[in-house]
Amino acid sequence: MHFIGFTPGLPYMGGLPERLAIPRLDQPRTATPPGSIGIGGVQCCIYSVESPGGFWILARTPLRLYDPAATEPVLLRPGDRVRLRMIQRAEYEALAAAVATGTFVPAITPA
Repeated sequence: MHFIGFTPGLPYMGGLPERLAIPRLDQPRTATPPGSIGIGGVQCCIYSVESPGGFWILARTPLRLYDPAATEPVLLRPGDRVRLRMIQRAEYEALAAAVATGTFVPAITPA
């Protein structure tokens, strides 16, 4: 994870293989839902709040990357390593329920 920017808690991540590079959208969308995972160029981001966006959306996560009511409102920090993995709908829904009730604790490896 390189840095947080554009909106609160939005991580910009690099290190993607060149074969995954996709040019950013010519016309950015006006609203991208939070939790959307996108690629633009050789960068990846996870939209933390609903916002405009120019990355191609490839997936979604039920995790909250930004929660202004939390003790630590931003989930990730520069230097953290983020591992994305594919999950099925049932696991997504279970994770979303755990996030909603505050019982999910993500495994975060600090820099």
